[in-house]
Amino acid sequence: MYNCVFLGVLVLAVHEVHIVKAEKSRIEDYKRIFDDSKLYSHYGDNVYDWMGAALANDEVWIAEDRNGEAVGFMWMQIESVYANMPYLALLGVRRDYRSHGVGQMLLKYFIESYESKGYDRGFIAVNDFNPLARRLYEDMGFHKFMQMPESLDPSHNLYLLMRKTPKHNSNV
Repeated sequence: MYNCVFLGVLVLAVHEVHIVKAEKSRIEDYKRIFDDSKLYSHYGDNVYDWMGAALANDEVWIAEDRNGEAVGFMWMQIESVYANMPYLALLGVRRDYRSHGVGQMLLKYFIESYESKGYDRGFIAVNDFNPLARRLYEDMGFHKFMQMPESLDPSHNLYLLMRKTPKHNSNV
């Protein structure tokens, strides 16, 4: 059985969303993902600059609906500035797909990607002005690793969250 979410006359089914490697030529489509987002409201066009850098480095994965429309954006750095450990640098979900499992699907993809490469932990940063995102990350097993003032706006805090893969005992 699939989970479906009714939104007006539109039925959103998470099983109809899939994750693909981003195409640099579609940056304008991808920018729409951050419309009405807390990140864009706070950082403005810096978000677009970050997206461009991520696409140039070929580190972006996109959640697409069954029609090929971009509904989620994920900038995933497998070897990041955080001790060469995996870092999810930017995550966004298009407004009409928020709270319908797309962010969770992208996070699962991130976790599976770094675990498959032998890493036992990953990092993500979240701002204090985005408590819904922080709750999603914590629900997915990320915990506060450190807190610091945000560099672009020191009136806000940035939380670096870490998820450590549970060790499995093969003798059990």
